[in-house]
This record gives sequence, structure tokens and C-alpha cells, in this order.
Amino acid sequence: MDKYAALAFLVHETRHSYQFQLGNTRLKSALVIGYKNAFEVQKLSKAGTLSFSDFLTLLNEYEAFMFGNYVIGKLTHWKVDQSKLGTYASQFNKNSSLKINLLKLHKSTKNDSVLLQFNQLMKAQKEYLGK
Repeated sequence: MDKYAALAFLVHETRHSYQFQLGNTRLKSALVIGYKNAFEVQKLSKAGTLSFSDFLTLLNEYEAFMFGNYVIGKLTHWKVDQSKLGTYASQFNKNSSLKINLLKLHKSTKNDSVLLQFNQLMKAQKEYLGK
């Protein structure tokens, strides 16, 4: 594995601890509720019932990968290949921009085709990892 994989894993899992603690507070922000619900989905899902993409797009996983990728990128001046760390939506380009900016995608795409556009963009990762 890449020499930064252990650090990325440590940051990712530490972020889950933060999310879990925040998700179990009385706060009612959308983010807190999202963390709590994502952990509930993981707890209630039987092994193998979530696809790889479904799992990685749960808020807690998506955000933990994004946070870890951001930290690694910032520490290395965006020189580390992040292509195996979460989905493209939680990865950054060498210029520190998101590979898939979900807010920009929602603003530039009709609501009924956001998922189709997202899946199209995700094919690039599938093709890259299939090599």
C-alpha cells in the first residue's frame, strides 16, 4: 500500500470517532442527524446488503474519506494519489479541488439527472481501479 495509507486510515477512523460522538449528542443540525442516521443504517444493514458505492456514499463514510483525503492532500501539497481512498466524490485533484463537487453538480444539473450524472462520473474511478 501507499506509504500514506496508514496515516489516511488513522485520520479516517479518528474522524469516525468524532462523528459518532457528535451524532450521539442532543444537537439537531442536519450534519449531526446525518451522522446518526448513517451509523444506524450501517448497524441495521446485514453484511453484504450495501453495495460498495452505497457504503461509501453514506454521510459518515463519505465525509471521513473526504476529511482524510483533505488532510493528506494538505500535508503533502496535493501530491499524493488519492484514487483508492474512497469514491471520486471524496477525493481531491492535484489543485486541491474536489474530483466531483456535489454542490456544483446539483446546481448545474436538473434534479432528476443528478444521480445519472454522478454515476457517469464514477465510471472513471471504476475504469481506473480496474486496471
